[in-house]
Amino acid sequence: MTLVVGILCKGGVVLGADGAATLQHLDTPTVRQPVRKLVSIRDKMILGGSGPVGVLQLFEDSLRSSPKSTLSGTNVKTPADAMRALSQMFSRDVTPGFERAAVARPVVGHMQAHGSVAAYSLVSLLVNRVAVLIQLDPQCSAETATENLPFMAIGSAQQAADSFLAMIRRVFWKNPLPNVAEGTFATYWTLHHVIETSPGGVSDPIQVMTLEDNRDAHELTDEELGVQRQMVDEAEASLREYGRSLSTSPPPSPP
Repeated sequence: MTLVVGILCKGGVVLGADGAATLQHLDTPTVRQPVRKLVSIRDKMILGGSGPVGVLQLFEDSLRSSPKSTLSGTNVKTPADAMRALSQMFSRDVTPGFERAAVARPVVGHMQAHGSVAAYSLVSLLVNRVAVLIQLDPQCSAETATENLPFMAIGSAQQAADSFLAMIRRVFWKNPLPNVAEGTFATYWTLHHVIETSPGGVSDPIQVMTLEDNRDAHELTDEELGVQRQMVDEAEASLREYGRSLSTSPPPSPP
């Protein structure tokens, strides 16, 4: 299982990921290993992915080796420009794999053939010095986060993360977008919650990175992650206290 979370914030983007990779032979899991699922590219871009590692490695190489003008400067003026550019790059890396999968499908079956190439990715980059968040699916279609839909999650634990993020947004974000500090807290708490409640496959260590407007990418240190863990503990302790108050307070009078 995998979980990568991204949140568009007022002033930047926050990305977070769990730290477990499950190796498998055919459809049988063999071992779980710690892995880093977020990478910084030229300090101006953050890439996170879910799915076949090889596809994501090719996409990372394409991003690193592409001319800077491909994803910045005069060639990319809007988030839509960035969506088109990323979609084209992702397609160049994914399409040959799908062509080979079509040939192998009669022998190994649909799930095995296409499971080796069906990757998702989250990319944050600066467009006119403003951080944007874009998701790419296995069909190489792109979607950008907006004020109306500011968070994204990919991976097998997406369903649990989406529900928890929706709750955090409803309770904590009074404005359309959280600030970077609020987004960092929401990202960490979501990952912590899913890791604690998942039946397996999503695990520590948690990795969190930020890309703020007109600034380089930053990965939270162990000390900074420790502060986030303390904040989560305090938030959950406050909720427990509220729960205790319900058991001692008289029920509300009917209207």
